Amino acid sequence: MYTIKGLIFLSLFFVLSAYAKRADRYCSGIVDNERGIDARNWINDCKQLLENDDVPTDALKYALSVMKANASSFRSNQCYRMLENSNHYSMGGMTKDKFERLMENGLRNKCQFVINDTRDRKHCRGGLYYVDLCKPQIHVSYFNMGVGTCLEGHRFANEAGKRTTLLGAFFTSNEYFNFIGESDPEKYASIRRAEGEVAALQLFGLQESNNGASEQLKYMHVSPYRSSWGCPTVNLKDSWIVRTLARNGPSLVLNYGDNMEDIDKCTQ
Repeated sequence: MYTIKGLIFLSLFFVLSAYAKRADRYCSGIVDNERGIDARNWINDCKQLLENDDVPTDALKYALSVMKANASSFRSNQCYRMLENSNHYSMGGMTKDKFERLMENGLRNKCQFVINDTRDRKHCRGGLYYVDLCKPQIHVSYFNMGVGTCLEGHRFANEAGKRTTLLGAFFTSNEYFNFIGESDPEKYASIRRAEGEVAALQLFGLQESNNGASEQLKYMHVSPYRSSWGCPTVNLKDSWIVRTLARNGPSLVLNYGDNMEDIDKCTQ
């Protein structure tokens, strides 16, 4: 017969065992055979991140699910689109063929990714979580949301001209570019004087909810404003994030919110 303490211990044991299995579901199978990454440490850090509240757990699980689906090959390739004009200054010659060759062995960057939480909203700003599971490191900041979403009532419409933030998972290009900033050249000139450029990164939306990002010219870029026309823009102090994602890319950027489209819908 079990004592009360014994029953409590057994209950706790089963709860922890169940949690460990759930954590394994999200953290295993991503970096198991990845060169240059200590898989055991990566998985342990991933599990620890799931245990604490430093990053929204549901958004983190979604991000890990996308990484796992594309760990060894580009499987979430059924819905994505990109700007057809590879000569556009934002594309750097990128085409679908080139991108799919980059992704031939799966998502390249399994260390750093960004979660933009649209629910953590203050006016037109949401919470930004930069995660590096190889150091490990977490950097919390903010990103600017589209005025079509936060001011004009268009929610997260994936339509040109709506100036909305788009929900879903994106893979980035592997090169950043110097954003022109035509809306107010002088304000962007202040960033250029500080850094020599306005770092920006192409986003290729993987889902029906966000696959118009590249065609709608919605980039991740540095901005002097407190809102955007749909780009997930960041503060000058966070420009290093754009460069890091590009340097190690393709990388994952996730715009997370309520009623997310299932990534499996666009995964083969």
